[in-house]
Amino acid sequence: MRALSAPPFTRIPPATMESSLSINGVDITLGTPDVDPYGHFSLNLTLTYPAGTLFSAASQGESAQLDFVVDLRSDTLKIRTVLHVERVVPGPHTTLTFVGQLPGLVYHAGAELRASVCVTTPAPTDEFACDRTGGILWEERIPFSRRSNGPTLPIEFIDPDSNLTRTWATDFGGVRNEDLAAPATGAIRFYVRNSTPLEAALRSELDSPAFTLATRLVVLEVSIDAVIHVLSDDELLDAVDSVHSVRPSWADDEDSIGYFLVERCSMAIGARSITSLRDEFRSDPNEVRAQLREVFAQW
Repeated sequence: MRALSAPPFTRIPPATMESSLSINGVDITLGTPDVDPYGHFSLNLTLTYPAGTLFSAASQGESAQLDFVVDLRSDTLKIRTVLHVERVVPGPHTTLTFVGQLPGLVYHAGAELRASVCVTTPAPTDEFACDRTGGILWEERIPFSRRSNGPTLPIEFIDPDSNLTRTWATDFGGVRNEDLAAPATGAIRFYVRNSTPLEAALRSELDSPAFTLATRLVVLEVSIDAVIHVLSDDELLDAVDSVHSVRPSWADDEDSIGYFLVERCSMAIGARSITSLRDEFRSDPNEVRAQLREVFAQW
């Protein structure tokens, strides 16, 4: 499912590019825009850089293919949605711009943009900030409404002829107890098979019922798989369970994979202990999955 590792490439120094974002014509660094939660808002993102320097700053020749990618990340959905992909053309250009219309509910849910410049040729790599296989040369996260540090769930769409035979699959990247302080974003990956109704729904308009339903399904399934991942690893389960007596720093870091797993397990067990839930899972895993689906569906 993952691309081959890439040879080294040069990241563009952060100061090379300067970003500006306006919502409904208001620069977000100067004021708070008025956004109707039941309407739409206009968004204008501009990246400015010195003329003729972008390719050389990345140590890339003009035969390389660079892409400008804009992602949307929302607290409510916890899902990365690609809004814009544009091929960067060598020459005397000084700006990259994305202008779009988004639902007001996205703004009020808490959201940010991530702008990236990626190299797609000649060196593919296992990076997730780009819409296609490519290495991240430059990136900036731009919050534009109140949000938490909870994890986002990048989705990778897999061709039907891959080894993914199911409609979707969750991958926690082999997370173990020694990894619990690592960021949750990047540790969780969600694969969706192309040419399926779920893939079509996730690519539909952000304010469509199909997209809303699909994202709720993704959050539900990832929550269930998170608890099952803990129940299936005794050392990981002990580490998650121990936060009630000896609280490590990662248990208070909303951005960590450990915080995410503890939160989901706490919701799942209710008044029970996590060890008793593990014993139930060993006895009847299908029944426990059904219980978890009921718990997280209500959430």
